[in-house]
Amino acid sequence: MSARVLVAVLLTGRLLSAQEIRLDDYLRQVRARHPVARQAQLIVDVAEAEVRGAGGAFEPSLSASWDSKTFGGKSYYDEFGVKLSVPTALGVDFKLGYDRAAGANLNPESALPKNGLWSAGVSIPIGQRMLTDERRTAVEVARAGRVNAEGERTASLNKLTLTAAKDWALWYETERRAALGREGVTLAEFRLGAVRSRVRNGDAAGIDTVEALLEVERRTVTRLEADAAAYSARLAAGLHLWDEAGRAAELAPGQRPVASAVLLPATDSAQIDRWIAVAERSHPELTKLAAKVRQAEAQRTLAMQALLPAIALDLSSIGGSANEAVGASSRDFKGGASAKLAPLLVKDRAKFSQASAKLERDRLEFERVRRETTNAIRDAARTLAALGAQVARQESAVDYARQLRDGEQQRFDAGESSLLLVNLRERTLLDEQGKLAA
Repeated sequence: MSARVLVAVLLTGRLLSAQEIRLDDYLRQVRARHPVARQAQLIVDVAEAEVRGAGGAFEPSLSASWDSKTFGGKSYYDEFGVKLSVPTALGVDFKLGYDRAAGANLNPESALPKNGLWSAGVSIPIGQRMLTDERRTAVEVARAGRVNAEGERTASLNKLTLTAAKDWALWYETERRAALGREGVTLAEFRLGAVRSRVRNGDAAGIDTVEALLEVERRTVTRLEADAAAYSARLAAGLHLWDEAGRAAELAPGQRPVASAVLLPATDSAQIDRWIAVAERSHPELTKLAAKVRQAEAQRTLAMQALLPAIALDLSSIGGSANEAVGASSRDFKGGASAKLAPLLVKDRAKFSQASAKLERDRLEFERVRRETTNAIRDAARTLAALGAQVARQESAVDYARQLRDGEQQRFDAGESSLLLVNLRERTLLDEQGKLAA
């Protein structure tokens, strides 16, 4: 099967009867119901769940604790605390808390007002984890993973579509060849009847009957082979059909493929540039590789942050009530700071080197595939440009072969030619028609 059939069937556009099926209707069913298409959507659904899961790291958390001791009828201590923490995408965590403590043997550090103590504050990273941290990196990686999943879905659908289109095109081609085979047998049988009449009338030699019988048998064998090929191609095309319930479906009895004339798109340099621009934005392989580059960039940024000192500040305003704790006039507070830095950073520098190498590797892979895609588009455009000329030439060849056959038939009717030459001319016509069908 050549590219001519596939181009022809991709560009069909007329109304069909119930027994006709064109490529766009066929592919619409395949893309909507085929298990591969449904699996492709599940890839995106999984990635969406991963994004939601990564975003859960910024979900507010509520915690509570209670610690109490009573011995010999005496309350030694009774401590209760509840805290609300609200992480943000900026790396700053907002905190709100309430603590209450009572008892005869309470630790002086835990002593609180009778009504308890409210606190409202923030935890701010400085240096390490200021620009990014594990939570934000996980979200960025998950979002890029979703883009990668969308590319995977598109690639799976494209592969399915191409396979189904090729099978449909082969079905169309074999059906055309089978029709030509039946036409050839009909012509040979008609010519056999005419030769027998001429032999009976003494206008032709008896050997011409054998020649006509041989041609009938030859074309019958060709028709049987074409019918078998068409049946196999029909089965292959039907394998892609499924119903809405996910059960295997089949082509309706008597249903046949149809296609309109070949309408090739323009292949000038401006059109090629537009195709390349579209491919760079939406080609599934480039989309997947661009997502991998984003993930590698996020991992490298996180690894670079690990080279900085880890400094964290905790500041909280406190008061006997929630209003006092969050009020701007409150002068009571508690705070703290922590710092950590590995002197040699051996482990962190190794991770940064690994992340940098992975990023460079993914970038190089992206550039390689982008160039291959560009070249593939240019090559396909050249093939399309040549295809138009090939179709026109083949149509001319069919016309010339028909003229030769008709002329030879006229000579035969006038007694100036032989049945062998007529059959040879007609075989040539059938061969050229078969090439055009391909």
